Amino acid sequence: MGTSTLSRFQRGALAQLVNEGNKSYQVMADALGA
Repeated sequence: MGTSTLSRFQRGALAQLVNEGNKSYQVMADALGA
């Protein structure tokens, strides 16, 4: 009990982190002209 909520929160946080990193990568790639 409560573990499913925690894992769901962790998955959400991880997804957001990956999303941010992906955005930063896109900006960097655009800056490099890739």
